[in-house]
Amino acid sequence: MVIILALLVIPAARLLGRVAKAPKAEIDAELERHIKHTFTVVNTIQWIAIAAVAIVLNVFHFGEYIVPGIAIIVGLHLFPLARVFRYSAHYVTGTLLVLWSVGVAVILQKQDVPSIGALGTAAILLLSATYTLIVATRAARYLLESPA
Repeated sequence: MVIILALLVIPAARLLGRVAKAPKAEIDAELERHIKHTFTVVNTIQWIAIAAVAIVLNVFHFGEYIVPGIAIIVGLHLFPLARVFRYSAHYVTGTLLVLWSVGVAVILQKQDVPSIGALGTAAILLLSATYTLIVATRAARYLLESPA
């Protein structure tokens, strides 16, 4: 696990360092406000929904479905973020999280749902993070090394 973390954190830190040194582009203030507002609203709704799902599933003694419930909410929250950030990979990740979670809840025996559900969710998110890091690194390289 530490090796996987290092394989993502070290390149991400290098990328952030390179990008921090780059000249700042002009950003449309209205667009930036819209992005920040949407991000705040979507994440607020996500955390409220996660808390509600965890409470309701526990009250009705379906605690084993909390992991897929949370993963479905996380997957769904990626759809509006994909649109606002103009990053289509979020649609793929969101779809995979929802499909995986529904499949786990429907196909597996109840006692296997939390562990196998979490494992698959982690794999999807890890692959998504790796892909995003690769895309961002390539984009930064292109922007920082291309003539002005």
